[in-house]
Amino acid sequence: MNVNISTYCTVSNHLVKVNGTEYFEGAPDEPNFLKALYQKLEMSYPKFFKMDDLSKLGVLGVELLKLHNPEISNYSDDEIGLVFQTSKGCISSDLSHQEKVNKKSPSPSIFVYTLANIVIGEISIKNKWFGESILFIAEENDTSSTINYLKSLILTNKSKCCILGIIDAYDNKTELKMALITKQELGIALNEQNLKAIFEK
Repeated sequence: MNVNISTYCTVSNHLVKVNGTEYFEGAPDEPNFLKALYQKLEMSYPKFFKMDDLSKLGVLGVELLKLHNPEISNYSDDEIGLVFQTSKGCISSDLSHQEKVNKKSPSPSIFVYTLANIVIGEISIKNKWFGESILFIAEENDTSSTINYLKSLILTNKSKCCILGIIDAYDNKTELKMALITKQELGIALNEQNLKAIFEK
């Protein structure tokens, strides 16, 4: 049985592409690029503005996939798996929280984002998904192991589809590579070579 990449998107600083085609480009000096992308997507989700940048980026990536592949809505709430990787984790929130602690004025609104997997939590809450989920933190992406994990979830029917997210938001830089993985016959076969190729388009 085939496991395929159905839809994918990338965000690299101020450039957004979906299925290899440019979707949106923010101005190079845009201080609120994630807000600009939020507006481009015509979202209405006030909680977005309380999130850290890592969670904002993850939520926006999922919205891009949903916009360009409405069939996601055909899956039940517990059939969608989330498999994420990050190299920087939530270090921006960690540093902000530590700065507040040093000033003896810790902020609960920052502290809640000092867990890297909160990005998965925010995506799950917004979409009311409660399927399998995991976030790997490593300096170098282990694509082979991630692909094997994705395939195991789908082929054992623990998930009917999965969203793969390779995500980092740190020092005003945003990097996202996200793909919808399914058993649909149409799509690009999920393997290391194809994954690297589509994300570099």
